[in-house]
Amino acid sequence: MIASLLPELKQVKQIEILDDFLPTDTFERLRSFMCSTYIPWYYIDYIVDKKGSDYQFVHRFLSSTSKSPFYKYIKPIIDKISPHELMRVKANLRPKSIKPIQTPFHTDYDIPDDPRHQFKTAIYYINTNNGYTIFKHNKQQVQSKANRLLVFNGHLHHAGVSNTDNNKNRIVININYYPAYIYKP
Repeated sequence: MIASLLPELKQVKQIEILDDFLPTDTFERLRSFMCSTYIPWYYIDYIVDKKGSDYQFVHRFLSSTSKSPFYKYIKPIIDKISPHELMRVKANLRPKSIKPIQTPFHTDYDIPDDPRHQFKTAIYYINTNNGYTIFKHNKQQVQSKANRLLVFNGHLHHAGVSNTDNNKNRIVININYYPAYIYKP
């Protein structure tokens, strides 16, 4: 059965950028909450690995062991993505830096690149700033733009780059999931 799906799986889009992902009023409610003092942010003294000196603040909306009471705020994103199964959903708040700081290239999960385990990573940008996401395989940069959803094959190595502009921070929501359908070109 899996062998019969292989030609179809090879057609899966690697990277999709969806601007104005949520209706404006829905986005503004989410942005307002994410930028408020009501969401608890937790200090993490590393970003990808513990080797560097970078840090960020994180709010876990969903993990294998817990679900945040604030999950309802991101539900419109999840509903529109319509995943088969969520693996993890977390928000990252990274303070601005003097110079752009790139995290090491990484994947969010170390799952074998196998057609039976094709997971997606989605990054939803809360605020517009000069930070960005960069991909290792083609050096493509995706700018942080409010209400943009970036969706890509979860096996692609990527990195986040801090902002240096007038914004105090870069806020993204990171979603890892198994899709309910296969993207076709």
